[in-house]
Amino acid sequence: MVTFDDYDAVKAEMLQQLVDRQLVSACEETGALSPTPRSICLKAVWDNGAIALGGCGDGDLALIDGLVSDEMLSYCGKLFTPDEAAYLDYMFNDASFPNSQGLRNRYDHAHSPIADPDAANIRSDYYRMLTLLVAITLKINDELSAATGRGHIENFVDWPYYDKSVFELAKKLIEKRRDTGCDAEPE
Repeated sequence: MVTFDDYDAVKAEMLQQLVDRQLVSACEETGALSPTPRSICLKAVWDNGAIALGGCGDGDLALIDGLVSDEMLSYCGKLFTPDEAAYLDYMFNDASFPNSQGLRNRYDHAHSPIADPDAANIRSDYYRMLTLLVAITLKINDELSAATGRGHIENFVDWPYYDKSVFELAKKLIEKRRDTGCDAEPE
């Protein structure tokens, strides 16, 4: 349990600013300091880089709107958050990071022929590329589902390989072949 008294006077002024900004609450009886929902939200953004608004309830959205109006957070209207975009840039391009994977640049420009297409490093790059493409596809699907209200797992239909009409047509064709005597084997 941390209280105001545990800090020097200079630090107590800073703690009071946190209380005034509703990031820390102080218990009136004990003087104990504890995080508020606003600071917990900021910690979640710090840890994850962003918060997906689609999974937030009305109370959380109001809390986030308050943090945005206080200029502690901002909305990002792009498909990828800045952290996600930086990661994709790291994986695909050589320009922004000196130690980047540079998958696009390595294979797109084809400066030299590939001696062994089955080499372990090419196989590893291929799986990385597939993983990134699947992740991008899932991100696009999530955004489209959020925008249209369709395409979520609840709406998923596991279409059968063949429907009843195909089976009915197959039965009719078999019966027709039997009736016309077309079941004879070719010589």
